[in-house]
Amino acid sequence: MTRIGDIGTSHVVETDEPLAYYVTLALLKPKKIDSYFLSWLISSPKVQQNIWKRTLHIAFPKKINLGEINQVEASIPKEREQQQIGAFFKQLDNTIVQNGRKSDLLKRQKQAYLQKIFSQELRFAGFNDVWEDHKLKDAAQFNPKSILPDKFEYVDLESVVGTEMVSHRTESKDQAPSRAQRLARKGDVFYQTVRPYQMNNYLYDLLYEDYVFSTGYAQMRPNVDSYFLLNSVQNKKFVQHVLDRSTGTSYPAINSSDLSNIAIQVPLETLEQQKIGLFFKQLDNLITLHQQKLELLKKQKQAYLQKMFI
Repeated sequence: MTRIGDIGTSHVVETDEPLAYYVTLALLKPKKIDSYFLSWLISSPKVQQNIWKRTLHIAFPKKINLGEINQVEASIPKEREQQQIGAFFKQLDNTIVQNGRKSDLLKRQKQAYLQKIFSQELRFAGFNDVWEDHKLKDAAQFNPKSILPDKFEYVDLESVVGTEMVSHRTESKDQAPSRAQRLARKGDVFYQTVRPYQMNNYLYDLLYEDYVFSTGYAQMRPNVDSYFLLNSVQNKKFVQHVLDRSTGTSYPAINSSDLSNIAIQVPLETLEQQKIGLFFKQLDNLITLHQQKLELLKKQKQAYLQKMFI
């Protein structure tokens, strides 16, 4: 169990090989108690609270002494119930790990497809024309002017993770942050100009007309297929071009003017653009589905910990 820093995280060692452990860990050898039950008992909210109370908070990083760990109290059932609870959470954890691996595999596959499709190494059947170079300012209108509504949903730089919007908040026009300027329209692509290596970029595909993005995004209103454009700027080769033109080291950033002058390659046929865009849209939906399933499993695990370890 960790006893310094991120205190109270535990793991069952499943090997007969001799292992050494670092002083930041506490080695707990179970006495007449199932190992997996003990691990999940430590993770339960009630025991976590007891550990937290005995933690030395004035130290940095925070730590708990071995003597204090020994004093933490917990309710323990009979051995048979311990084993069933331990096995239940072990199976649940295995399911979480498997779904996490599926999600990671899909993300790696997406990056591989981005590289192969946008280098034209991989093409859809029936398309053979050479792609044309277009500066972004020719492929999309940048930062179109608009009048903000009196009340709107504000999307800041923390609101987009990957290609998903994970949060937004209601703001009034007279009290909103000064960076709230970019009124979204369906099909717009928002490119995060700060720390572009994170690739937190979003295609606004909602019907609502009251979402306003921060000026930390460059707003692009495409003349090409929207999903094609989104994935063009998600390509790592494009990201490197952006970084080469960015200023700053800790927080590299690019302005909209410099971004608009970076060239991308675009298929001559609109149908090819649409096929590529739809392919990545479906792949993103599959990734999102697995990610949502993973998050649901983690929430279920926390709920079971809360209810089983009263």
